[in-house]
Amino acid sequence: GVIVTFFSIILYIADTILDMIVAYDYYTRGYHTYFFFTAMFIIIPAGVVTVFSCVFYLIDRNNPDIPPPSKRQIILRVIFTVLIQCPLLRDFNVLLYGCKFIKNPKEEKYYKKMEKEDSDSASLRLFERFMEAAPQVTLQLYIIIHHYHDEKAHFDGTWQREDLFWI
Repeated sequence: GVIVTFFSIILYIADTILDMIVAYDYYTRGYHTYFFFTAMFIIIPAGVVTVFSCVFYLIDRNNPDIPPPSKRQIILRVIFTVLIQCPLLRDFNVLLYGCKFIKNPKEEKYYKKMEKEDSDSASLRLFERFMEAAPQVTLQLYIIIHHYHDEKAHFDGTWQREDLFWI
């Protein structure tokens, strides 16, 4: 699970960076409408996932089996919430609890924490992928088809093909 989580973090970061590069490329080329829609297809799903993540934390707070978060955890939650990157924090927690469990296999609490964070992270990523991927792919396919023979646009669809690769 730790290796899969590590690769999940890398792919999540790469996907986010590619999405931003595509949006920036549209903006610098003067395709402001494409930029706007691409940016919205990045920001809105991330915002919804952030709300769900906060709801998950509130549910956890009301669960007597889950200890309250430390001040450090609260600060990290606030930072990642502001950056709308909540699934990343949960993935980092999966790695942290996984490493703690590997060092202390008798401490089942770390395994349970890892399992819970992994479940929450997977749910959040699933929500985000469905809300982000389908609209972006539809937009990018439209753009590729619309500009296929447009020599003035100097549009080759490179970023779109790379972004479509992640799906």
